[in-house]
Amino acid sequence: MVRDLSAKSDDSKRFASRLALFYAALFIGFGLHQPFFPVWLKAKGLADGQIGIVLAGGQLIRLIATPVVTYLADKAGILSYAIVICCCATAVAFIGVGLADSFTMILIGVVITGLVWSPLVPLVDAYGLAGVAKRTLDYGRIRVWGSIAFMVTNIVGGLALTLVAPDWIVWMIWASMIPLVVASLMLVHDRRDRSVAPSGPGFFNQRFVLIMIAAALLQASHAVYYGFASIHWKALGYSGFTVGMLWAIAVLAEIAMFWLATRFTRDWRPTTFLLIGGAGGLLRWVSTRRSGSTGRSSFSMPLASASCISARCPISRHGCRPTSAPAGRGPSRSPSAGPWPCRR
Repeated sequence: MVRDLSAKSDDSKRFASRLALFYAALFIGFGLHQPFFPVWLKAKGLADGQIGIVLAGGQLIRLIATPVVTYLADKAGILSYAIVICCCATAVAFIGVGLADSFTMILIGVVITGLVWSPLVPLVDAYGLAGVAKRTLDYGRIRVWGSIAFMVTNIVGGLALTLVAPDWIVWMIWASMIPLVVASLMLVHDRRDRSVAPSGPGFFNQRFVLIMIAAALLQASHAVYYGFASIHWKALGYSGFTVGMLWAIAVLAEIAMFWLATRFTRDWRPTTFLLIGGAGGLLRWVSTRRSGSTGRSSFSMPLASASCISARCPISRHGCRPTSAPAGRGPSRSPSAGPWPCRR
């Protein structure tokens, strides 16, 4: 019996440490891509409209790739192998993005990369939540390493841009895929039962649909901000290090706001979150319009985080439970599960 307990303890530690390592590796890539990929697109000579199309293409392909890939992974019953395949395919696909030298080729490369990169977050969240429930671990303490990695990468990536030309950004992102592939191979290969629909409120009742529409509109207001904020700051003369610090401030604000939300807002109505998110979004744009100084830009980033967090909290409060769920539908989670950066 003692041996069984010891084996279970070792398995839990191995699962938690390797999952935390994977989250860190995954968000290193996101931490480089989100702030600095638009800067690379600008350095390649793309016009603002073309940059918008490329970024939109990467987002739109998620509408197809995520449900299809996660459904197939769920049907097979082994998420860890699907994660490995997507990681390897992403590393290969991103080489094509780096070698592309025209708007059309860059767009094609981004769309192909999105097919295999975008499903990774729902896949690993579903894999992680299932493993955490099986081993009675604290998911938040594992997931937070993704937030930390994202924040540190923002700073390190910005510092690197003070030393190298923007043309190297895409290869910095590609290099982050190497530890990602290694971390995926180290995951504990759990076989899980085929998913069943989660219990709880219906996902298509009128109240939930209205909440989703309001949250979607709030999230949509971030598209231009996340796509062009770094370009705007570079045009104002900010260094790469300063741009990275501004993004790190946003993630730090998200972590703090999630911590506060799980402890002091349990009785809030979803509409309260949405109203706060809308107010934060309006103030963010006013602040951005007047952001001629680093101080004002630093103030706008927490406002963006407040708007993003406020859009997510009512959804998790209304329809989620701290249990595993089908990867294709996204993991069910409790608001107390820990920081969930809005970057991806």
